[in-house]
Order: sequence, then C-alpha cells, then structure tokens
Amino acid sequence: MEARSLPPRCRRPAEAAAHVRRGAVDVREPRDPLLGCVPALHPHPEPAAGLATRARGREGAMEEHDEELPVLDDSTKVDRQWLMNFFGRNAMFLLGVDGARVDTELSPAVKVNGHEPKVPVAVLNGDAIPGVTKFHILAFASDLRSPVRKRIAQLSSEWFAPRGFFSRLGGHERFNVVLIVKALLHEADELLEGPELENLRNVVTGVYDDGRSDEDAHFWYGVNHARGAVVVVRPDLAVGTSASPEDTAAIDEYLSRFLVHPVASNGNGDGHMNGSGKINSTCK
Repeated sequence: MEARSLPPRCRRPAEAAAHVRRGAVDVREPRDPLLGCVPALHPHPEPAAGLATRARGREGAMEEHDEELPVLDDSTKVDRQWLMNFFGRNAMFLLGVDGARVDTELSPAVKVNGHEPKVPVAVLNGDAIPGVTKFHILAFASDLRSPVRKRIAQLSSEWFAPRGFFSRLGGHERFNVVLIVKALLHEADELLEGPELENLRNVVTGVYDDGRSDEDAHFWYGVNHARGAVVVVRPDLAVGTSASPEDTAAIDEYLSRFLVHPVASNGNGDGHMNGSGKINSTCK
C-alpha cells in the first residue's frame, strides 16, 4: 500500500509554521504532531529558516525535532496511531486550550428561535415522578442529619406506619413518595438506616438534589434545610399543599377533603361497596 502524499499547496509544519506570522515562531515551536498540515495559501517569500533567524535574532536554522510519525496510508489503524501519538505528546498543551468560534461559509451563524423562562426552574428527575396517575409526596430532607432527621423520623413513624394515613388511603397504588436529599444516593441509603426511618425507607424513591444552595430544589420550593418539608403534588403536577414533616395532621386534613378511605372487599374482588358499583375512592 502506497503512502499518502501531502495534498497540493500544503506544507509540512516545519516549513509552514514560519509563514504564519513572524512572531509565531517564538510562540509555537514547529512540531509536526502539534500543528498538523498547514495550508500554504499565502506563503511568505522568505525561506522559513531565514525568517526564523530574524525573528529569534540569532544565527542558525530553525529548531529541528527527531520525531518518527506513522506514515498516513488511508488506513484506520494508522490514523489511530497518529492520534495516539498526537494526544500522548501534547496532552498538557491541550489542557484549557480554547478558541473563539468564527463564522465562515462552512459554519455560518445559526439563529435559534425560542425563548428562555424569565425565572430559573428547578426540574426534578422525570423518572421519579412518572405520569399523572398518582399523588406525589415530596419529602425534602436536606442532608438527613440532625435536626431535620428528627422531623423526617416523625413523618416516617406517623404517616408511613403500617396503619398510618399512607396505608389507609391506598399506599403505593395512590401515592408516589420521593425523598429529596442533599447527598449521593449511596450515602442516602446509609443515612436511611435505623428503626426510626424504616417505614419511610420501605416506600421511598430517592432523588439527589445536586444543585448549589442558592439554586437547588430546596431553594426553589422555599424549604429550610434545617426544618425540611413535605410537599404534596397533585396528579396534574401542580402543588396541592405543603407542611412541616412533623405536621402530619395538615397533610391528613388536605387529602381527607377528597380521598375516601378504602374499605374491605365484599368478596367479589371488584373493590365496590356492597356490590352496588359505587367506587369508594374519588381518585383512582
């Protein structure tokens, strides 16, 4: 397979670098893997070595580097070798290097139609709040440490007890419980250990609130990190009410306005009261 020659009007960097501009010789050394192939669109009439000597103010030819680069032959293997050589030699040089974008005929400016919201919006994980079939109970627990831990523990022991309000109103079939914490999820699993949080641990889905303190979910919901909060989000994703974690009575009062406690089945398995066809709950 024949080696690929350089395209017309294209110079190796060692001879083309000096034609960029006079000052560039002192700033950037002519290394093949650093500059790549430089098109010689407007070559300077002076020889490269002479220009380098004048720019540096000393006698002698341009600096030479004994580097063996893979010969480009249109094969993927050689191309990868060249890239490995390039990034391996110049990794530190490339760190933090950036250049301004210049509009050209090949990359013209793009006008983007649309608008941005006037107020920043905190967006929770869509996987944690799926669909419109359930009420979403958002428990804001900050770092799950004292003093907010005590308040969340009271919520766990009262509202999520086996015979608590959560179970009486339908449990998982009607509610989606999301714990929003300022901790990585594996850390949150450890923080949820303990008998005081067992009820909550058995029903909750964790979400990591990874924003800064002035732009995280706690901030946009107006939640005090030391106190925590419980926010009830309706199935249409509008906020229904909010309360302190220990104020379970306020949550009960809100939901009791339109949710009916399920009753035992009449034996026909249809979940209806006395077989009349009347559904016990006003919200499926």
